[in-house]
Amino acid sequence: LGGKNHDVYFLLGRALAKSGNLESAVEQFNTAIKLDPNRKDAHYQLALALKRLGREKEAEAEFKIVEELNKKFRTGMST
Repeated sequence: LGGKNHDVYFLLGRALAKSGNLESAVEQFNTAIKLDPNRKDAHYQLALALKRLGREKEAEAEFKIVEELNKKFRTGMST
């Protein structure tokens, strides 16, 4: 679909989640994250989709990743 353009996968995931197609949204967010593991918004949207699917443990793990990424970038350790 988008090659290595994580934005395409992220935006498709957002559209799918908004339309209620959560399983497909999860797949797209995972692809975006695979291409850019530090993409906080993709981890956050993935967590929200997982939570809506009732996959609480997976959602919580993604929320923790978002927290860690926030700490990492807040302290300037983005390398």
